[in-house]
Amino acid sequence: MVRDKEILVFRTREQSFPNLYALPGTRKPVNDRNLYGHEMDAADCLVSLKRAAGTGLMRWQRQWEPEERKFFGERFGVWPDRVFELEQSDQVFYLEVDRGTEDLDKQIWPKVQDYIKLSTAYPQERFTVVFTAQGYRYHADDLARVAELLGVMEKAKRGNQFVVASHEEFLADPLGPVLNSPLDRTTKLSLTAL
Repeated sequence: MVRDKEILVFRTREQSFPNLYALPGTRKPVNDRNLYGHEMDAADCLVSLKRAAGTGLMRWQRQWEPEERKFFGERFGVWPDRVFELEQSDQVFYLEVDRGTEDLDKQIWPKVQDYIKLSTAYPQERFTVVFTAQGYRYHADDLARVAELLGVMEKAKRGNQFVVASHEEFLADPLGPVLNSPLDRTTKLSLTAL
């Protein structure tokens, strides 16, 4: 794909870090070691969605365009890790890659509230926020973090506007029933069923 210029490769200087791959037109990601893993996790989500959806992945966006930046970011405080759309769905998905490093009350809850402000201001614009969760640093495993995030989503009382999946389950089958709903913790949903 690199040879055919379907994706770009950003080679790293660190031997222990793998190269980053991105869609054409993407700026080189931040070189900060702390953000590198986060960027790799987001890139893994792209690869997984691209494999599962094929050409049905209509949009994958890393950051806001200048006009969107003013509107979504500066006005509403909404800064998703990625934005994507699928041919099989009539809505926009905002991806939040959660590595288990953000505090639920100080960082996750305000982030959820910013999305709610945007949704309230523009109810006709349908979107779902998909969190992929990892145990990473402060949790025993992905499922412990999934349960914590579900608690925040239940508190928001927004139905299935906010859903969460184990990062590993999402990567394995992004279009399958891997999304945990704050409405019913026993049933898993898929992106196309939302």
